Amino acid sequence: MDHITSYNQMVQMMKLRRWPEAVQLADEVWKDGISRRDVYEGVLSVYIESGATKRVKRAAQEYARHFSKGGYVGDWGALDGVAWFFLGRAAYTTGDWQKAKEYFAAAGKDASMPAWYKGAVYSSDALLHSQLGAEEASARLYLEACRYKDLAHGLASTYSNYLFQLNYTFDSPEHMLEAAKGYDALFSGSNPYRFSVTALRRRYAERWKIRIGYISPDLRSHVVASFSYAFLCCYDKKRFEVYCYTDCIEDDVSHTFANHVDQWRNVRGLSDPQIAEVVYKDELDILVDLAGHTAWNFLPVLAFRPAPVQVSGIGYFATTGLSTVDYFLADHYTDPEASDNRWFVERLLKLPQSYFCYHWHGSPSDQPADAPCLRRGYVTFGSLNNFAKVNDQVLAVWAEILRRVPQSRLYLKATLFAHPYGRRITEKRMIAQGIDPRRVIFAAHEKAYLHAYHDIDIALDPFPYPGGGTTCDALYMGVPVVTLVGKRHGARFGYSLLMNLGLAELCASTQEAYIEIAVALANDTERLHAYHQNLRAMMQRSPMMQPETYMSALERAYTDIWQNYLATKMPREELLTGKGSDKLTSIVILSYNTKDYLRHCIASIRRYTAPGSYEMIIIDNASTDGSAEWLREEQARSMDLRVVFNRENVGFPKGCNQGMAAAKGTEILLLNSDTIVTPRYLEQMRTALYADEHNGAVSCAANHISNFQQVETDGYTDLAGLERFAEGYNHTDPSKWERRTMLVGFCFLLRRSTYEQLGGFDETFSPGNFEDADYSMRLLQAGYRLIYAGDTFIHHFGSASFAKRNKEKTIKETYKYESLLMRNRRKFLAKWDVPWYFRRMSEQDFRQMQAAKHPDGHWQLDENKICFITCVNDPVQYDEALASWKRLRVPPGMTVESLVVGEAASMTEGYQQGMERSDAKYKIYLHQDVWITDEEFLITLVREFRQHQEYGLAGVVGVRRMLGNGIWWEGEKLGSIRDQLTGELRDYRYQVDPVHSQQAAAVDGLLLATQYDVPWRTDLFAGWHFYDLSQAYEFRRLGFQTVVLPQSGPLCTHYSVKPSVEGFEEDRRRFLREYAAEIREETAQAGRR
Repeated sequence: MDHITSYNQMVQMMKLRRWPEAVQLADEVWKDGISRRDVYEGVLSVYIESGATKRVKRAAQEYARHFSKGGYVGDWGALDGVAWFFLGRAAYTTGDWQKAKEYFAAAGKDASMPAWYKGAVYSSDALLHSQLGAEEASARLYLEACRYKDLAHGLASTYSNYLFQLNYTFDSPEHMLEAAKGYDALFSGSNPYRFSVTALRRRYAERWKIRIGYISPDLRSHVVASFSYAFLCCYDKKRFEVYCYTDCIEDDVSHTFANHVDQWRNVRGLSDPQIAEVVYKDELDILVDLAGHTAWNFLPVLAFRPAPVQVSGIGYFATTGLSTVDYFLADHYTDPEASDNRWFVERLLKLPQSYFCYHWHGSPSDQPADAPCLRRGYVTFGSLNNFAKVNDQVLAVWAEILRRVPQSRLYLKATLFAHPYGRRITEKRMIAQGIDPRRVIFAAHEKAYLHAYHDIDIALDPFPYPGGGTTCDALYMGVPVVTLVGKRHGARFGYSLLMNLGLAELCASTQEAYIEIAVALANDTERLHAYHQNLRAMMQRSPMMQPETYMSALERAYTDIWQNYLATKMPREELLTGKGSDKLTSIVILSYNTKDYLRHCIASIRRYTAPGSYEMIIIDNASTDGSAEWLREEQARSMDLRVVFNRENVGFPKGCNQGMAAAKGTEILLLNSDTIVTPRYLEQMRTALYADEHNGAVSCAANHISNFQQVETDGYTDLAGLERFAEGYNHTDPSKWERRTMLVGFCFLLRRSTYEQLGGFDETFSPGNFEDADYSMRLLQAGYRLIYAGDTFIHHFGSASFAKRNKEKTIKETYKYESLLMRNRRKFLAKWDVPWYFRRMSEQDFRQMQAAKHPDGHWQLDENKICFITCVNDPVQYDEALASWKRLRVPPGMTVESLVVGEAASMTEGYQQGMERSDAKYKIYLHQDVWITDEEFLITLVREFRQHQEYGLAGVVGVRRMLGNGIWWEGEKLGSIRDQLTGELRDYRYQVDPVHSQQAAAVDGLLLATQYDVPWRTDLFAGWHFYDLSQAYEFRRLGFQTVVLPQSGPLCTHYSVKPSVEGFEEDRRRFLREYAAEIREETAQAGRR
C-alpha cells in the first residue's frame, strides 16, 4: 500500500475517531517517508488526538526541523502561525504546558494565518487556560475562536465549549441564558422535520408503546453511563421501546446497554444531517439528549428536530439554548422555584425526588473503610473533582478550613499535577489564597481512582460547578461531602444529591456556613466515623439508587409530555367541537368578594397555561371588596381576560351561565375563584376529555373538596410547596381516571358542543350548591360519561364565595351556608329521586339502578318499612334479643322485618349484605347481644328521621368530637347504655337530652340506625373494629349528620363480653389514615369555638 493510500485511509479513520487504526496507518505513512507538509501535519494530528505522547514528541521534533530557524534553512521556510499551532498542540500533549502557552501566543501573532487555524489556536489556548484554572480567560478565548469558524469548521462544538466553560465561572444566569440563545442562532438556516399529529396519534394507537430515543457519545465507560443505566436497563418494556444512538468506540458498558435496549445504532462517521435522518426514520416519539454541550455532543442533530418531543438534562447542567428542545430534566432541589424556568429556553420537567439515578461502576473490592483520621491522628480533606472547578474563591475557602483545623491535610488528584508547569502555577495560586502547599497531597489523575477515598475523611465540593458523579462516588465509598448551595441549576447538583440522601446538615447556604460545617465535622470524629460506616447503606436506600422507582416517575413524565403533545397539537377536526376558536379553552370564573383569591387564581392560570390557548371570562357578582376596580384595571392591560360586571349578585348558577354564553372556545372550563391551578392541569384534563367521544365532562382532585375528589398532600404551606407537590402528582395516568356519577363544579371541563346541547346550569339552585350535581345527572341522562381525572391536582381554598374568613362572621355565615346546602339537597332529591349514596356508586351500577326504577319512574326504598339487621353466630342469644325487639311499639302504618346474616367475614361485609337484601328505608344494624328496652324506641327513631332529613345515622351512645387517636370512648361521650362489660349490669349515663337528638362525631356500633343506604367500607375494614366510626364519617362525607337519639336514660341493654383486641390497632391506624382530613377539620372547628 503506498503512503498516499495509507494517508487517505488514515484521514477517514480520524474522522471516525477510530484512533488505534488511525495510529497504525499514520505509522505506515511515517515509515514510507513524508515530504508534504499537509501529510506531516495530518500524521501529527493523529498522534496528538490519540494521545500517543512518544510518537508526538518524535514527530514534533522532525516537523520542526523542516522550518528555518536561526541560521538553519528549512525546506518549508520560516515558522508560521500554523506551524506554531501544531508545535503548541504537541507541547500540550507531551506535558510541556509552558512551551505550549508560548507557542500558542506566537501562533496568534500571525495575521496571515487562515481563519480556521486562527480559531483552532484560540480553542487550544482556551483548553490550556482551563486546565491552569483561568476559567474566565478560557471562556473569552473560546468565544474569540468562534469568530473564525463556521459550521463546517467546528463552530458548533467551539460554541458548546464556550457555554460549557461559563459553568466554571460565577457568571450570572441572565448572561448564560442569552449566551445559550446564541447557540440556537447558529442553526437559524436549518430546516426541522415536521410531524402530522393525526399520523402520530394513529401510530401510537397501533403500537400502544411510547418510543424513546437516547442519544449520547458517552454510552461507554464514562461518568454519564453511571446515570444512564436506569434509562437503558430498567424501563417498562410493556409500555416503552428504547432506541440508542451513539458514536463512541464501544466497550463492555456499551455492550451491556446494547443487549438491554430494543435498538442500538452506532452512527460513528455520519454527518449531523445524516444522523438526524436515521433518527427521524426510526419514528421516535421522544428523543432524550444525554450530553448537552459536553464534548462530541449531538445537539446539532436535535436542531433538525428529528423527533416530535425532545428532552435534555443528563450530562449537562444548563439550558441547551436550542428552541427545538422542549424539556429539561430537573428536580425540586436543583430548581425549587417556579421562576427558575426563566433561565431555560426549555420547560423544566421536574421529577418528584432526584432526577439523577446512580449506578455503581466500581469493583467488589472497592469497599468503604474506616475514617483515616482514626489511624493517622489528623483529618484529611479532599477533592477528586476536575481541578478546573477549583477557582480562587474555592481555594480561599479551603484555606480557611485548613487554618481552623491546624493539623489537617488536603488531598487533591488531577492531571494538572503531573505537569511541572501546571504544578508550579497551582502552588502559586494556593500560596496567594493562603494554603501552604506542604499541607497538600498532590496526586496525578488515574482511571481507577476509587481507592483514593480510603485516604480522605471529608470531601469538599467545589463551587459554583459542583461534583456530580464524583460526589456520588465519594458518598458510595463512605466519604461525607460538604457542598455549597448555589443559585442556579448547575450549582445545585451537590445539594440535590445530599438532600435525597437526607443529609441537609452537609449543605451550606453561604461560604462561611460551608467552612463551619467542614470544621465542625472535622472536630467530631465519632460522627465522621459513623458517616464512613453508614453512607453506602444510606445511598443504597435513597431515591438515587432505586432505579425502578426512578423509572416509574420518569416514565410517568414521559407519558405526560407525550399525551400533552398529542392533545395540544391536535388538529381542529379531531377536537369533536362545536363552534368557536380552534384549540381555545374558555375559562369561566365567577367571583363575589374574592379579590385576594382571584388574583392568585389568575396568576396561576397565566403561569401554567400556554399563552394563546385560553381566554378568561370573569363574572363579578357585584363585589364590594375592590374586586371590580381591580378587574377593570386588569382588563384594560390584558389581552387574555374579559369581565362581566353584574349590578347585583345573581347567584352562582346564573353567573356561570353568563360566562358560558360569552365563551368562544372549543372547551369551557368552569373554575372557582378560590383555586390555584398547577403545572399541566389543563393539558391533562383535556387528554382525559378527548380520550373518548362519550366523555362529557372532567373534574380533578384537590386538597379540600367533597365527592371523594379530595386527596392527601405532603402538607405544603406555600406556593413553592404547592408547585413541588403538583409537579410530582400531575402525571398523565389513565389508570387514575374514574367514571363517576357526579363531579364537583369547582373545576369542571366540558366541550362547547356539549354545553350547546344541554344548556347551562339550572338557575333554580341559586344562589348556589347542587347545580353541579344536577348538571352531572343531565349529562348522564344524555348518555355522557363523567370522568374524575385522579391524575390531576389543583389547590382549592374552599367555598370562598359563601363563607367569610373573618372571625366575627364565621358562625353566622356557616349556619347560612349549611341551611342553603340542606335546602338545595332536598330540591335535588325531589327532582331526581336518587339515593344519596349514588355518588359512591359505579356508573354501571347507577345506570342499572335507574333502569330498575318502579313503573312510575321513581326509584325508592319502602318508607313504611323498618328492618333489623344482625350478624349472628349465637342463635340462642339472638332469639333472646329478638324477643325484646318484638315488644316495641310500631309506628302506625309501618311494618317491621328482621334479617339475619350468618357466617359474615366481617361486620362491614355482613351489614352490606343485609343492606342490599332489604328495601326498607329505615334500617337498624345491631349486635345479637343488644336488647332494646324502651318500648317507644321505633316511634322516636322514625319521628327524628322524618323531621330531620339531614340526619343520616343515629345511635344510642357516641362521642361529640373524635380525638386524634381515634378512640371514641376517651372523648366527650353522649347518651347512655346499660352494659355488663365489667361483669355486672350497670347504667352508664353521659350527656343526655330527653327532647332533642344530639349531634355526634360518631356512635357506637352496638346499635346503628339509618334512613339512607350508604355502602359499608368493606374495602377498608375486614374485621370487627372501627366499622361503626367509619360509617359515621361516610355519612358525613355525603353531607349528613350523625346523632345520638333523645333519651333520659338507657334505651338499650348490652349483654356484652370483653371484646377481642385482635386487629384493633391495625384498624385504628387504617381509620385515622382514611379520615385524617375530617378529623383535622373537626379539631380545628373545635379550636375556633
